[in-house]
Amino acid sequence: YASRPVGSSFVLVDTGDAVGAVVSANHRQEAQVDNNGRAFLPFVQSYSLQHVGIEPDSLSSNMLSNTITKRFAFAPGFAQIEIPVRQSRHASGIFYDGAGNFWPPGTEVRTHGGDRDNEIRGYVGKGGLTYLDDLSVGETLRLVTGRKTCLFDLRLPVSDTDLVDLGSINCEHEA
Repeated sequence: YASRPVGSSFVLVDTGDAVGAVVSANHRQEAQVDNNGRAFLPFVQSYSLQHVGIEPDSLSSNMLSNTITKRFAFAPGFAQIEIPVRQSRHASGIFYDGAGNFWPPGTEVRTHGGDRDNEIRGYVGKGGLTYLDDLSVGETLRLVTGRKTCLFDLRLPVSDTDLVDLGSINCEHEA
C-alpha cells in the first residue's frame, strides 16, 4: 500500500456562506466552518447511516438554508457533501402609493423580474409598515392591490446590521 488502509471516512462539508458555523456529525459538534465556507470531519464511521449537518444556533440571523442536516452512509475514504447556506438581507420600511397614502394592510410585496420573479418578500401592515425578508441588492419589488400595481426599485444600503431601516418608500412606477 502507498499509505495505511483507511477504515473510516473523512468528509469535507461545503456550506457556501456559513463562515463560523458549527458542523456536527451524529448530533456531536465536530468542526467549525472556515473562511472558505468548508469544514473538515476527519473521522466519520463508514457503512452506517450518518447525520451530518449545521447547528442552527450557530448561524447568524441573516443566513438561510433549505437543508440543515443530510443523512449518508459513507464508504471508507473521502466524501464531499454540500449543505448550501446563503446570506440574506432583511429590511423594514413604510410603503406609500403614488398619492401619498399608505398601502392597505395585507398587501403582498413580491419580487418583480429576475431569477426569483413573483416570490413573496413580505406583507404590508398597519400604517404601511412592512417587514421584508430574503432580499437581494438591486431587487425590484411589486405591490398589487385590487387594480392598483406599483413597482419599487429596492436600494439596500451597505450595512452590517441584520435589519436595515429603509424609512419611507414612495411608489416609483405605477402600472
